[in-house]
Amino acid sequence: MYKKTVEDEILNKISLILNEFEGYEKPLVNSTGDIIIKNKSPRKPSKEKLVLTNIFKKIIADDIKKNRA
Repeated sequence: MYKKTVEDEILNKISLILNEFEGYEKPLVNSTGDIIIKNKSPRKPSKEKLVLTNIFKKIIADDIKKNRA
């Protein structure tokens, strides 16, 4: 029971700090005990990931065309 009270107090103090900043969700504790603080705004994929994704899409599309012929 003591551990839960300490975790709650820590999360409350982190929440107080996060209230001074915009763009962060409420802190959570995951199953391994790590404190997770997420950004509210969705992340945009990097250009490298987009290029790689487009390359794989092209390869798959070309492969499908070959199999139809």
